[in-house]
Amino acid sequence: MTTLSLAACTPAPGSEIPHDAKSGGQTLSEMQKAVRSIPGLDIDADGGGRPNIKGNTGYAFDIKLDPAYEIVDGQALVEFLARSAWSVRDGYLPNATIDITVLSDKARPFDVRAAAEQSGWATHWAVTPDNGFSTVSIYTYADAEQGSETQVTQGKKNRARLGPWPGAVPSIPDGITAKIP
Repeated sequence: MTTLSLAACTPAPGSEIPHDAKSGGQTLSEMQKAVRSIPGLDIDADGGGRPNIKGNTGYAFDIKLDPAYEIVDGQALVEFLARSAWSVRDGYLPNATIDITVLSDKARPFDVRAAAEQSGWATHWAVTPDNGFSTVSIYTYADAEQGSETQVTQGKKNRARLGPWPGAVPSIPDGITAKIP
């Protein structure tokens, strides 16, 4: 007797996520060069990689603030980073989060969540700047199968603000940081 088994053909997680746009935006290396040009900030920027098992992908900005500098326009920083991530055309559209983490001087902590909320981004998960470490996630979820109702609601609001992907390349704002006198 012969046994026949059939395997279901299902697409790989995230295969429907837009990726590698033919035009518009900028490359990941161009974005990394731009964000690293802000004085006083050492920024590691990565993202756009293959979706995880749940079909999620995003960007992460890990920032170390030079102790000789302070962030004086946090809203402009968050706006620039979110739009920079959304403008990357090579790789995958960030369909889950744009995460921003800041390590600052314990005596002068910087609250990246407050900066994100003050600039109008819908956020949820965050760590406040105790001990000079703060982080925030700007949700970009658009599908109930990916995240919670709150994440999807906030993600849709943020996506509406960001516009079509890949977005326009943002100009590097002046005055994000200043040397401490």
